Amino acid sequence: MVLSTVDQAALKANFTCVKQTVSCQQVAELETHLRRTGGKLVGRCPLVDHEESTGSFYCCPNVGGFYDSWWCFGCNRGGDVIDLYEGVMGWDRKPASTLKLLAERFGLKLWREEDLMSE
Repeated sequence: MVLSTVDQAALKANFTCVKQTVSCQQVAELETHLRRTGGKLVGRCPLVDHEESTGSFYCCPNVGGFYDSWWCFGCNRGGDVIDLYEGVMGWDRKPASTLKLLAERFGLKLWREEDLMSE
């Protein structure tokens, strides 16, 4: 299925909005405690399929205009806040589906195709 230009614009606006509004720290702290080490936050990996006793999970706050990111040295995975929420919740979904659920969890209103249409 090919998305229309308006669909693509709405989807892109939604991803941008959520990535700029919800931090990796907020999502990680749904499941684990993080402590500041230098410019990063460190803690145990919050992903449901990775149990650990050491702090191999790192959150890197938005620096220089980039979105928050995360990396777990124990399970060799990382990504953005969308990837993290999917891993914390234990889902295997399409990113757009995870985006909608993440926005609902944090009370964000997403753009709809109709919102971008002008008369």
